[in-house]
Amino acid sequence: MTSPELIDIIIKLTGTLVPGYLAYYILYRSNTIFLKRNRADENKTFLVALSLFNSLVGLFYLQNVRGNTWYSNIIFVSSILFLISVFLLPVAVKVFSFLLTEWLNILRGKNGYAKIESLTIFKKVFDHTNGTRVSIFDFSGKHIITGSVDCIVEDNQFDYFDVLFSRRIEDYDSLLPAEAVRMYSSAEKANMGEYTVYVDFEKKVVFHVFKESYHYQ
Repeated sequence: MTSPELIDIIIKLTGTLVPGYLAYYILYRSNTIFLKRNRADENKTFLVALSLFNSLVGLFYLQNVRGNTWYSNIIFVSSILFLISVFLLPVAVKVFSFLLTEWLNILRGKNGYAKIESLTIFKKVFDHTNGTRVSIFDFSGKHIITGSVDCIVEDNQFDYFDVLFSRRIEDYDSLLPAEAVRMYSSAEKANMGEYTVYVDFEKKVVFHVFKESYHYQ
């Protein structure tokens, strides 16, 4: 195998796997795209598209702007692909996603449909920097636990669902859903935070979520 052929193989692997995955990871962690458990093919297609873009950039460089040595080519192309994947693609996709959502909402509004959001309901309720007080009940109304949440699973699109309570933990049987509603509604009226209810029909649990204001944390 000649050096140019080896370079092509290395660049293809690098451009297909590493930079594409970096862009995918950053887009997911920045709440620009979301993994969907029931859409594995869609997730793979998006990852392949990102990787293909990086591969084409790398191959274009090799075909038109070759350096003096094979290792200088690899270092330069890898650096360029890394910068594109980490800084350019996430911004470009985020802007495109925002514009696409706005355009779709205009079309939906003209046809009498409600607006859509790119952020999932779960992310909207739980993914923020404010302190979060949560009371969890099952569908029968039995209280499971109440406490302040420091960490919650990144999304509920998976087969598991875990929550980390670290302070102000209360595990009593007497709390009723109606009492939780009154407690958090009163706190919201006192401008202590924002109260929402999240219902997970698959796991049959109800979250009474109180997002505390900064000055009450």
